[in-house]
Amino acid sequence: MNPRVTPICHFSLADGTDLAGSLYTQMTGLRPLSRLAPINHGLIALFPNEIVRSTSSEYLQSCQLDVPWNEPELVRSVLNQVLRTRIPRHVRTFLERYLPGR
Repeated sequence: MNPRVTPICHFSLADGTDLAGSLYTQMTGLRPLSRLAPINHGLIALFPNEIVRSTSSEYLQSCQLDVPWNEPELVRSVLNQVLRTRIPRHVRTFLERYLPGR
């Protein structure tokens, strides 16, 4: 097993398996309390990479999005950090469209 965390290690596959949940079960003998929705699409748009690359990307429309929408503060924090470091205004527009009023 590769001990390094990869950007996709949190995905739950269509058959219900996921690396993090499997590791947790092996280490504790317990099943995780919550299960992520399985990935059912062939392609996944990674967060924040694809948003940063292009907020009008066809992949944001056609692929499963790897955005933790249930954690709006995390989404906002990550995108704001990216904005401060290297991102043009198009990311701010994306953020305002999907998380208005915050």
